[in-house]
Amino acid sequence: MCSPRAAICSLSGSDVASKSSHTKRRFSSSSGRRSARPSARSAATGSSSRRFAGASDPARRIRSVAEPEVSVVIPTRDRWPHLTRALRSVLAQEDVDLEVIVVDDGSTDETSARLAEVDDPRVVVVHREPPHGVARARNTGIEHARGTWLAFLDDDDLWAPRKLRAQLDAAAAVGAGFAYSGVIHLDKSRQHVAFVGRPPDPADLERRLLVHNVVPGGCSNAVLRADVVARVGPFDERLAELADWDLWIRAVAVTTGAVVQEYQVGYLEHEQNMLFRDKPRVREELDYLADKYAAARRAHGVKLDRRYFRNWVGYQYRRAARIHRDEERSVLAARYFLKAAVLSSNPLDLVRAATALVGERSLRVARAFKRLVRRKPTYAVPPDQSPTGPSWLEAYR
Repeated sequence: MCSPRAAICSLSGSDVASKSSHTKRRFSSSSGRRSARPSARSAATGSSSRRFAGASDPARRIRSVAEPEVSVVIPTRDRWPHLTRALRSVLAQEDVDLEVIVVDDGSTDETSARLAEVDDPRVVVVHREPPHGVARARNTGIEHARGTWLAFLDDDDLWAPRKLRAQLDAAAAVGAGFAYSGVIHLDKSRQHVAFVGRPPDPADLERRLLVHNVVPGGCSNAVLRADVVARVGPFDERLAELADWDLWIRAVAVTTGAVVQEYQVGYLEHEQNMLFRDKPRVREELDYLADKYAAARRAHGVKLDRRYFRNWVGYQYRRAARIHRDEERSVLAARYFLKAAVLSSNPLDLVRAATALVGERSLRVARAFKRLVRRKPTYAVPPDQSPTGPSWLEAYR
């Protein structure tokens, strides 16, 4: 029987959907550091890049080509109003030398024109035509990255000013190649805040990630050493909604993690979220990951928590149904909650299924019922936090 880590490490590279040179990192023979030169594959596949040098100040030009500590990759498509805030939160990072690689995956709105107006030497824009999806967009950013560390930010999320610095310091303190923070959920006005539980202990992270995705905030949370990503392979392009979970599983199999308990990532929920806007094949993605890591789960003695996943998808579809007034999404939400109830025999799952079908009034009844059976809400406001969230959010309201 293979060891738990060997069961995951054996998946590196060959089991990632895209094996083209487009997604492979470059290394110089002398130092092992990656080349800043994009591959010929980029030009051949319709991607182009430019670095905004800004003013002609020589000092700014020198800084723009110096090797950064962190490369931040932001994939985007047709969401400039959100992207402008996300980009501002990255460029406001304190005490860290960074570059920002914005991968415009075939935008047809004002995004391309607005990005051309960005006057900051740290910003690189890569244009892709036609669009190929978020996983490939992130992999394109990885190919262009020059930093020792890689960070990813969805174009609608926000970072606290010291997010990167805190994570890098936490990783350095324990020799980790992967770090993550606390996350808060925001509505589209960035006023309402739901505090997700404190981030998990890294000591048990490898095993827990095989059960379900315990790292909150999607791709916008973690930072990884670039050499870790080079070792385990980039994002699996067969995945969209679950691509971050897949990469985290592979990363923690070869490196240790570090945690920052502060809430440093703002995860925005709005009508253009992927699960809200589209009807992605999340069930197919879960089945694919279940098969991909079946040997690793057996080696660790754990099982995939399908109830957790089905409740999570049910919540997404229920929110989407309310936003779009979509009966089909309501039925999908109820179906996922019912499947969770079959797995758990939990009456709350049955209540969730009913509320997905009958609307907002019943949802309020369900919340009252939940308060009766639980001593405190799942997402209670932590005692050290304001109900409106950390102070850094005020800059984006």
